[in-house]
Amino acid sequence: AERRVELLRLRFTEGLPIRDIARRWDEDRTRVHYHYARAREEFQQALREVVRLHDPSAPVEEECLRLLEHLA
Repeated sequence: AERRVELLRLRFTEGLPIRDIARRWDEDRTRVHYHYARAREEFQQALREVVRLHDPSAPVEEECLRLLEHLA
């Protein structure tokens, strides 16, 4: 899980492409793409859960999109 968080950080904070991350970690690019997809899904699921906790009546998907736009 920590490695997937690091993967998201490298991708979004440092702007590194997956191929560079794979090279840096000495990993197969396909495997890193798999972990990247999993990390994004885990992040999105966690975000949906937090939104539901804070406002169960909110349209969850719309609120998540709004939050992601602010983070971008």
